[in-house]
Amino acid sequence: MDRYSIAYGSWIIKRRWLIIMLSLFLTILAVAGARNLVFNGDYRIFFSEDNPRLKAFAVLERTYTKTDNILLVVKANDNNIFNPETLDIIKQMTEEAWLMPFSSRVDSGTNYQHTLAEDDDLTVRDLVPNPKSLTAEDVAYIRDIAVNDPLIAKRLVAEDGATVGIFVTLQIPEGTNSPEEPVMAYSRAMVAKYMALDPNLTIVLTGITALNNAFVETSLHDMQFLTPL
Repeated sequence: MDRYSIAYGSWIIKRRWLIIMLSLFLTILAVAGARNLVFNGDYRIFFSEDNPRLKAFAVLERTYTKTDNILLVVKANDNNIFNPETLDIIKQMTEEAWLMPFSSRVDSGTNYQHTLAEDDDLTVRDLVPNPKSLTAEDVAYIRDIAVNDPLIAKRLVAEDGATVGIFVTLQIPEGTNSPEEPVMAYSRAMVAKYMALDPNLTIVLTGITALNNAFVETSLHDMQFLTPL
């Protein structure tokens, strides 16, 4: 052991109480500042307020609509969503999604506004108004529209008829604290409910709000398992 190590060790021992008190003081100071630590799942925090692209994006949102959203992706394990039972569940999910926190609009394969022309009359209604009363011919007609209409085909309905999306547009007021939490809690409860109701379905969540929530949950996970190290 060199003389510097010995001298340093002696210095520590002689001033041990001072060092202990100083360490405690610094620890208390650090803990006191922890109350100012908050989680913000908004992706906008990664950009400065003067970022030109962020400003342009804000103008776009104010002019048209905000992009906060949740997408529930529903896949039939037998690769066929076009049957009365599955369509009924999708319709129920669509209606329940309107009650999601901050929900302002819900689009799905069942509430798509389909236009029917009869002579001089035009009728606009949900593509699937009453799933439980559908005949085989009705189901075939609905499938033909869903997988071929360019407004929903390959957007809300997969061309193979195995998957459908329920797109929920959210209007989250500026400054809302942790809006992702109630949205994700509601969405996950829906997923659990309907997957239990029909084991043939696999339902997953995605969308901007789900992404923002992933940032928060990942940070909390890292604090629990990485910070102590």
